[in-house]
Amino acid sequence: MLGKQGCQLISRLDSLIRQILKAYYFPDTEFLKASEGNNPSFVWHNLYTTKGMLAVGLKLRAGTGQSLCLDLKL
Repeated sequence: MLGKQGCQLISRLDSLIRQILKAYYFPDTEFLKASEGNNPSFVWHNLYTTKGMLAVGLKLRAGTGQSLCLDLKL
């Protein structure tokens, strides 16, 4: 379940939760390159733990030709 939430942080750039987490935890980088920080919230700590699994299991695939889709292979 957390893996899906982490995948949403990568694929849905306009989601409100992504914008909030990005502003606070990874403003200058992307989710897969972010650090956990000194005093992470419970939500961020748990999402951060999925980062390694997502980095291994993600791959890009061509969508309709207008976009790329992210597939999570676990």
